[in-house]
Amino acid sequence: MQYIITFTMCKTEFGVLIFSDEFDLDGDPDSKKWARDVDPNPYGNELQYYNENPRNSFVQDQMLHIVAYKENLGVLAYTSAKLITANTQYFTYGRFDIRAKLPTGAGTWPAIWLVSEDETYQEIDIMESWGSDPGKVYFTVHSSNNFTDQNDHHGTNQQINDLESSFHIYSVEWTPNHIYGFVDGVKYFSLLKSDIKRKYWHFDKGMYIILNLAVIATDGICDCFPQEMLVDFVKVYKYIGNQTNKIIIGVVVCAGGALIIIISVTIIVKRRNRRAKNSNMVQMLQNDNIITKINS
Repeated sequence: MQYIITFTMCKTEFGVLIFSDEFDLDGDPDSKKWARDVDPNPYGNELQYYNENPRNSFVQDQMLHIVAYKENLGVLAYTSAKLITANTQYFTYGRFDIRAKLPTGAGTWPAIWLVSEDETYQEIDIMESWGSDPGKVYFTVHSSNNFTDQNDHHGTNQQINDLESSFHIYSVEWTPNHIYGFVDGVKYFSLLKSDIKRKYWHFDKGMYIILNLAVIATDGICDCFPQEMLVDFVKVYKYIGNQTNKIIIGVVVCAGGALIIIISVTIIVKRRNRRAKNSNMVQMLQNDNIITKINS
């Protein structure tokens, strides 16, 4: 007697590393990858002047340092830095991993995020944290800058006990059909394209990376500056589609009760339309039953 047991596993595949910075060379951030965004007009309750001063953003000891100082520049009382890949690198889909250590203290607002390259304004906030709410990180996506329509905005948060004292890896998996958020490989945010109305899904165009440290006065400001965000690495992996693994286990009961187990694995990569088959088991792949009995 022979039995065939099949089960299927499907996972999203991310392939080659298409962008990486491990900040190996001391000095200015790599100009082929990053630009310092100068902005003397902060948003809302922000108090910082984003500028090009090397003491606000530099590479040292294999780390990117983004530092906020309490000092006057123009009409603002704080200086800081905002690094962007705009004009150098844009990305459509992929897995983004950023290992960073965050500042501490009320008034600090570090962020790692993606923003659309055009004026329609889509945003994926891979990590935001407010020093006035210690130990908590947020993952949020915005379909537009219309903050009166809650259908445009989806987010969650995660408590991390050693958030400000240790490095953590903040990640997003962004595909044509979903956006997942992670801390240290643990998923804590999920948004499926099928879960929202089509008019609210606009995450199908190029985006660039932003790393910044803002200063905000919403809940008071500590007397603890300078403060810095340290970034160990930024890595982006190319999205190559969904891979389906179909595992087939053949069990043959022989005379005398002996068992012979045959395992065959079929890999189907949908996007590339590539299929590897075991020719002896083709007829089995066409049967979706979990357990199929065939004639001996």
